[in-house]
Amino acid sequence: MKTEYLIYPGVFLLLILVMQLYIRLARRYDIVDEPGYRSNHSVTVLRGGGILFPVAILVFFLINGPLHPQFFLGTLLLAVVSFWDDLGNVKAFHRLLVQFVAVGLMIYDLNTGGYGWAALFLMFFVAVGWINAFNFMDGINGITAINAALNLGTLVLINYDLRFIEMRLLVFLMLSVIVFGIYNFRIRALVFAGDVGSITMAYATAFAMAALILKTGQWQYLLFLSVYVVDAGYSVLHRVFHGFNPLKPHRTFLFHMLVNEVGWPHLAVSSLYAGIQLVINLLVYYIIIPANYTNVWGIVLMVVLSILYWTLKSYLRKKAKVKGSLWPEQHEKISLARKKAR
Repeated sequence: MKTEYLIYPGVFLLLILVMQLYIRLARRYDIVDEPGYRSNHSVTVLRGGGILFPVAILVFFLINGPLHPQFFLGTLLLAVVSFWDDLGNVKAFHRLLVQFVAVGLMIYDLNTGGYGWAALFLMFFVAVGWINAFNFMDGINGITAINAALNLGTLVLINYDLRFIEMRLLVFLMLSVIVFGIYNFRIRALVFAGDVGSITMAYATAFAMAALILKTGQWQYLLFLSVYVVDAGYSVLHRVFHGFNPLKPHRTFLFHMLVNEVGWPHLAVSSLYAGIQLVINLLVYYIIIPANYTNVWGIVLMVVLSILYWTLKSYLRKKAKVKGSLWPEQHEKISLARKKAR
């Protein structure tokens, strides 16, 4: 135990040094996000600061030996391709192909040989969906940092009782999120996570969440991801229904609208999302999981969350219509029409 108290501060300091080094390199090689129509910031910000997350996993692997080699390989593949995408542009098909391979490696690492093909396919589909949902939601200052910290903090507390995964992995990831938050959870963020951060963090939380569900047999722990899933899931379905490409960057998520149409500060919206998710996590852990009718309660919670989501989104849409301002999708249609006219 005494060794742990020495390792964690050392890893924390190492991650700060890595971040400082990366900031210098990003400035030198101009790895930045420029403000534009689809962005939610008005100044140039460094991109790719979430490289700390795979670095934390690498440090865990080096200290603890060859634990979870398939998971580590999947993280490495995702980190390389995602950082390449941050630097330039990787085709969506290639990104998705690497995600499929990485999730396959993760499932193999979790030793799921005793499960049927239907269960494995469902696990595969949920993991890939979560990775993309988390990536889609990385759009404003602090939202990735505070929600990743909430996810990991919840898993750390549960892990004290159940020991479903190595504690060091969760704590190292938590430390990387804290260091990243120092530079990102600000009114004016110094760095964004980039795809390398959001995708690898989503992959790591998917791995830990799957380990927890396999250990307990309780699918209701997936509700720890519900706020992101509702916003990202419904927004993607809405875009598909209206003929938009859901894989291209856009500003039609609810958190975008709260920032851009309503004018709320980034950190207020990020904290609101984390606050709602915190309430859900407490309900799941202390009420839904211990209850006899867990399936019913889980479904009821998702229905309530969905109703709240669509009520708020409909209200904002009507408010924009009354003001005579253009809705984000209307802006997008006009932009596409102008491009075709050229």
